[in-house]
Amino acid sequence: MTNQSPLVTTEWLQEHLEDPKVRIIDATTFLMPSTEEGRPYDVKSGKEAYEEGHIPGAVYGDIAGELADSNSASAFTVPSEEQFKEAIERLGVSDDTHVIVYDQIAVVGTNISASDWASRLWWHLRFEGFENVSILEGGFRKWKHEGRNVETGTNEYPKGNVTITRNKELLATKEDVKRATTDSNTVLLNCLSPADFSGEKNSYGRPGTFLLATMSSLHLLTMTRRLK
Repeated sequence: MTNQSPLVTTEWLQEHLEDPKVRIIDATTFLMPSTEEGRPYDVKSGKEAYEEGHIPGAVYGDIAGELADSNSASAFTVPSEEQFKEAIERLGVSDDTHVIVYDQIAVVGTNISASDWASRLWWHLRFEGFENVSILEGGFRKWKHEGRNVETGTNEYPKGNVTITRNKELLATKEDVKRATTDSNTVLLNCLSPADFSGEKNSYGRPGTFLLATMSSLHLLTMTRRLK
């Protein structure tokens, strides 16, 4: 199967719900305000939300759990190749399948549907060398807004068989980022909200951003759609 477009529309997915080569993964995850002093937020699985309603045929992909390194002190750390391969194969992914990822939430209390968690799983699959993956444009919110069918409970696909060959150029370490702050040939993009970027709001335990000596700060908002 050839490299897929990074986006598919809700119309496209509706037409391909019965395609035996399509695998739909709900990657919903929640960042909840923490009650523990010194912790800005806690990570909560979106599996319960998935079970309460999801796109027909979709399975749940736990990007903060089985698709992350459980031995790391930091959330969403990339696991070993073996762990990722085993977990993604349980979700039915094989070399010849087309994976569609979406999530159910972006910015709570707004009409912005930014597929942050779906984008994370899209990146992780590309990092592992799997190119047949697309994000559902507008996510679950747009799907429901258009009155399309929703189902409850859980699903599963037959176990897959996928080849893992990591593309290490797609992963930046902390040391890579530190070097980039003084490298005029490297551009760092900050994807937080303007309030978080400026330090006006403290959502992640340390307000503000890097002090960059050689470039202006940039804001990037991707994969968004405003529903009216």
